[in-house]
Amino acid sequence: EPLEVVAPSGNRMYGLIRRPDPYLYPDLCFPAVVLVPGGINPGRMAAHGKDAEQLAGAGMVVVTFNAEGRIDTIAPDKDVRSEGSEDYNGFRHQDGLCEIVQQVLAWPFVTADNVGIATQSYGITMGAGCAGRYPDVPIKYLVDGEGPPDSYVTTHEPSTLDGDPSND
Repeated sequence: EPLEVVAPSGNRMYGLIRRPDPYLYPDLCFPAVVLVPGGINPGRMAAHGKDAEQLAGAGMVVVTFNAEGRIDTIAPDKDVRSEGSEDYNGFRHQDGLCEIVQQVLAWPFVTADNVGIATQSYGITMGAGCAGRYPDVPIKYLVDGEGPPDSYVTTHEPSTLDGDPSND
């Protein structure tokens, strides 16, 4: 299912919702997870695609999205670019992720006390930043797949990820 969320900045972010078939499981609630891609990659289609499908098939609601300024690379013909500019998983991206989590928490088919965030690689900066800056949002868990263990990488050198040495 398509997802459109307006970030606190006013920019629209686009994503996908994968969930157990509502026709097979009417009126049931499921745990949910928001997947955050690694690097400065888009997440709507490319990141965690097979993982998202497997998790949904196993009984979870799975949300993938393009953070502000990111466009699908797996389906560029669809031109699904979230509005805004790249923030390198900084405050604007963290705020947008928080808005997505809050919307997920409100969905009637989601178990509101079982919503988490799963990050990959440099995506830990967005996920941990969101959870840390918004302690009142009931995020049940944060799972990271090989995020940088060194805070220098996540706080001082995000611009090196864009391939433009002029802003390192």
